[in-house]
Amino acid sequence: MARGNADGGCTGGEMTRDDDRSKEKEREEDEEVERLKELWLSLMEQEQLLQLLLAELDDLWEPDATARELEQPAAAVEARLLELKVASLQEENHRLEEAQASELNDVRTKLARTKEKLWELRARVDLPIQQSFLWYASSTGDSEDSQASGAYIFRPNRTTPTIVSGMAPLKVIHGPLVDEVHQQFSSWIYQVTRLYKNKEHAEVEYTIGPIPVDDDDDIGKEVVTRLTTNMATNKIFYTDSNGRDFLERVRNHRDDWDLNLTQPVAGNYYPVNQGIYVADGKYELSVLVDHAVGASSIQDGQIEVMLHRRLSADDGRGVGEPLNEVVCVDQKCDGLVARATYYINVNKKGHGAHWRRTYSQQSLDDGTTLLRLAHLFQAQEDTQYSVMAKVELRKLFGKRIIKDLTETSLSANQKKSEMKKLNWRVTGESKTDPAPLKGGPVDSHALVVELGPMEIRTFLLKF
Repeated sequence: MARGNADGGCTGGEMTRDDDRSKEKEREEDEEVERLKELWLSLMEQEQLLQLLLAELDDLWEPDATARELEQPAAAVEARLLELKVASLQEENHRLEEAQASELNDVRTKLARTKEKLWELRARVDLPIQQSFLWYASSTGDSEDSQASGAYIFRPNRTTPTIVSGMAPLKVIHGPLVDEVHQQFSSWIYQVTRLYKNKEHAEVEYTIGPIPVDDDDDIGKEVVTRLTTNMATNKIFYTDSNGRDFLERVRNHRDDWDLNLTQPVAGNYYPVNQGIYVADGKYELSVLVDHAVGASSIQDGQIEVMLHRRLSADDGRGVGEPLNEVVCVDQKCDGLVARATYYINVNKKGHGAHWRRTYSQQSLDDGTTLLRLAHLFQAQEDTQYSVMAKVELRKLFGKRIIKDLTETSLSANQKKSEMKKLNWRVTGESKTDPAPLKGGPVDSHALVVELGPMEIRTFLLKF
């Protein structure tokens, strides 16, 4: 309770001090007003004296001479009067700026405390995670199927991958902003895991390669990283579709047909552009990537991501050579080195969508005239954010005046008003199914764009 009072409450002593400070501030303001009044009266008296002086001089000197003689004193007095007024206003503005800066610092301090408490609450998850590197031996074809693993085809020659190393020496580096864990899994796999202060996720940067290919067995290697937990995921995992919807995947199953799976590993791999996650009744384990990869959940509670490949056979799909690129330096040729980053986060059930959506998206550059707005959440994905969103373009572009706004197709090659939309009948879809929530036309005066869940709208702007 004492800490609660210190963070957000107010004790009797603090209220008394606040009252004293408020009274002191009022007293200072009153004194400042009185000082300005006295200054103004003094200036008025000087002005009256000058007017009397001018009247006397009119009787003594010729009008032209009088004007010439008094131009300089009058101008000097006016300039001095203006200087005093400006100085007074500057002093008042400076005092107000100091007060506002102090108030802003107090707000920022309270905001930082609130964020720290929020991170503490979000961090209260207890999920052991084991991470390891493995590689699948690539198939070169067999008597039953001549299909080899290659640039377009993933086909391991067995379902169980080989672990790179059971133990990895590590080095921990602590810093004021970030802590790092350096691990050497083998001579060709190195990893740095970073934990930033006040960040809810882990950043993993890996360096893999050159992947060794033994001359005696000529077996290609397809390297993966695997995260293993005790989560009961019931064969279900989720991968993104082109960076948009997260689609439910069920291992060894397809909704649209009876699946006869002959490749239990490759048949459960999916392309991933944004991320993959698994969930059970308590937690969500999410992985976001920085480039397109393949990923899956081969066992319950696991996430597996393909990171690098070096193969010895061509898959016969058009490349005409094995996936075995090399770099040669001083007549020595080695395979390619892959270096990239992925991000891991654990959230309580139902709270992972916000992190996945917001962290994986890039900010909009408002200096362009092609504007594309997208709703980050899909329908019923999140109770708070899977609703109609509104974007006020006047606020988005600040002082720039939008003279013309035209909505176009997604690729911006035709006006939306001229598009002819085709209505498709989908098998199993009922007329009673609710229509997707979509934004309405944009009023040219209000300039407010509505976006339904997963909706993307494109506009051409003229300023």
